[in-house]
Amino acid sequence: MSMNSDSDSSTNSSRTAGRRVSRSTRFALTIVVIYAILLAGLCWGSIVGHVLFLGLVSAAFLAVYVAGPLAFVLWAAFMAHRLFIRKNRGSIFRAGLKSAGIIFGTIGLVLWIVAMIPPNARTFSAGYWFHAKVWADVEEIRAWAARRTPSPDRFEHIPTDQWPASLRRMAVSGGTVTCDPKNFTVIFYEGCGYGHWGLTVAAPGTPPPADRHAIKLQDGAWVWHE
Repeated sequence: MSMNSDSDSSTNSSRTAGRRVSRSTRFALTIVVIYAILLAGLCWGSIVGHVLFLGLVSAAFLAVYVAGPLAFVLWAAFMAHRLFIRKNRGSIFRAGLKSAGIIFGTIGLVLWIVAMIPPNARTFSAGYWFHAKVWADVEEIRAWAARRTPSPDRFEHIPTDQWPASLRRMAVSGGTVTCDPKNFTVIFYEGCGYGHWGLTVAAPGTPPPADRHAIKLQDGAWVWHE
């Protein structure tokens, strides 16, 4: 009788241990809950929703060009280690999904929180710098400005079909391009109710302005947010 009781107790303990939720699973669920709370705050609106949305917008370019690729590399390295070093091929789909949630979720959460810290222009401009590095061709823009027929109005909006190709590729939401006829400075800018941002291409040696958050792209060219 005692032996059966001990055996049943051991079996029940094993089942309980088997049903125990792992720390990684608890962490993944915690991340899901935090995101649910943040999304609820976005939908709720008011000052909380405004701050959350500003952080989300400010983090967008860094998420695309830095955080996203970094998270993918870390996730791929984790899965490669699991499959080829540890040779653990059990529950691959579940492990891949959980690890992706933890890695992408944690990096995204950290970036979102950092982007909510004022000034938001700092985070946005850092991400936009990567965007401009990928798409903007400064020398092409300068050559385009030099061969344009000068316009008497430095604030004249140039039609999109006349823009340099790299500016058309760089545009996210349309934007506007102007070209100063005196010094051939080209200003490309986009914006919404949460601010304006863009790229300025001037003559080499021209310093970035001090009245907005600007980051030098290369000599005489910078991205900015105001």
